Amino acid sequence: MTTSQPAQAQKPAAPAAAKPATTGQVPRAQQPTQPGVVRVQGGNLYMTVQKRVTEFREDHPDWTIVTEAQKVGENLAIFRAEIRDEQGRVLATGHKMVRAQDRPGNYLEAAETGAVGRALNFLGYSTDELLEE
Repeated sequence: MTTSQPAQAQKPAAPAAAKPATTGQVPRAQQPTQPGVVRVQGGNLYMTVQKRVTEFREDHPDWTIVTEAQKVGENLAIFRAEIRDEQGRVLATGHKMVRAQDRPGNYLEAAETGAVGRALNFLGYSTDELLEE
């Protein structure tokens, strides 16, 4: 007479660890960028406002960027930036609000820079062309 032993439950196999790419490709988030271009969260490319201002000045030396503080307080700064052509016509505007708690120590600068960046974006000085690469 044979006796059978109860079957033991088997553990499911652990999932295989992901293997690193063997093609020698550098992950996108670690790929080098050109000067004035940085990688932001998620690995996307971003052209700094400083680089956009430089390109704008090279393209339009007679145009101006005018900034104005709309509201400045202990906890908040709101700036407006205008891009004007050589005849003083406003071609684009940008606004930016920054709270002091979000950028301690430089919320005024961040608001002014952000407003300039937004105005330049409306004129086509943006990161969009980098996304096409």
